[in-house]
Amino acid sequence: MYWVIYKKIMFVNYKNPTRFLLILSLCLGFCTPKSDKKEDANKNAGLICLNAKQMANMSINLGLINEKVMYPNIEATGIIVSKPNFEAYVTSNISGRIEKFYVFEGSEIKKGQAIAQISSIELIEMQQNYMSAYNDIVFNQKEYERQNELRKSDVGSLADFQMIESKYYTALSLEKALKAKLDLLHVNTEQLHDPKTAKISLYKDIYSPIDGYVLKLPLSVGMRADLGVSIAHIADPKEMMADIFLYEKDLNLISENQELEIEFINESIPKTKGKINYIDRSLDQSSKAVTLQCAFNAPKGHLVLPKMSVKAYIKGNTNGKPVQYIPATALFEEDGHHYFYLLRKTENENYYFERINAGTIITEKDWVGVNPPTPVKTNSSVVVSNTLILEAEYKKGKN
Repeated sequence: MYWVIYKKIMFVNYKNPTRFLLILSLCLGFCTPKSDKKEDANKNAGLICLNAKQMANMSINLGLINEKVMYPNIEATGIIVSKPNFEAYVTSNISGRIEKFYVFEGSEIKKGQAIAQISSIELIEMQQNYMSAYNDIVFNQKEYERQNELRKSDVGSLADFQMIESKYYTALSLEKALKAKLDLLHVNTEQLHDPKTAKISLYKDIYSPIDGYVLKLPLSVGMRADLGVSIAHIADPKEMMADIFLYEKDLNLISENQELEIEFINESIPKTKGKINYIDRSLDQSSKAVTLQCAFNAPKGHLVLPKMSVKAYIKGNTNGKPVQYIPATALFEEDGHHYFYLLRKTENENYYFERINAGTIITEKDWVGVNPPTPVKTNSSVVVSNTLILEAEYKKGKN
């Protein structure tokens, strides 16, 4: 009879072996505690029973709960970013119109090299104001010296001297402030001292503040470059770092100065070693992730650029504390929680199993560290194969 049932099940379920095992387990039948005593039935409540023959037919094997120091494998994603002093969004200190570019996107550039040229009415007005301020200094300085001589000779009044002294110092202050602004714009103010020969600049060059490569030129010739508007994005690819996004559940397994391996999504770039320099002290509320700032050496001969996606592999640190662990095949997941089946006892060739919540888990290759809310003994036996057969019986018992 069992052979007929077996052939029918195989004919219907040959494409779904898991379903076959579940149906086979139901056909074979799980043992139930046979006792006339009510207390014996209560003693086995919540346990799933299999006899030795059923264990063999269903290929249910047992393994042991062991204990050791584990170093869980943590995987995380991230992006490449430039170090703060090696990336620049170049802007102009005055408004103007883009006249021309000296570089292209992708060009290598040196610190102090011209990027673009702008024409600016604001620049012309600043030079005009400086010339007026400088001429005021020349005039007020002569008057100041004259009034000072008169005062020493007791000819001039103190009030006249104080008034011209104030005007002279005011002119000095204004000239210095305007000179500082023009120096910032790389305008030679000495060319503006003599109104007869003064050379007023119509154009201003924008210079690179760092060495690197031009990643982006957002504007085009003829467009207006206002204050705060980026004219060029420059980065030095020799000075990169990685922002790795780690979920909060793994935070207790990592520390600063810990080593990691970085893998590039672009498979032509080989993996490289790195180190966690800094762990951000804020949590992103949307992703529930913390940013790790990681240093690494870019593989020689390969161009690594900002915004590249990477994966990070970190060997978790458990501070040398041993944990209980089981084979990864013993574990299964349901509703975000992990479980395994523990052998509670054997009686008359019957095996009694209990469904156990694994608690917080850590993984290391083919092993899983477990932390059950209710402690279990080390060297206890657990089911390491075909756990779904027991799970099906467990759910049947709950219905």
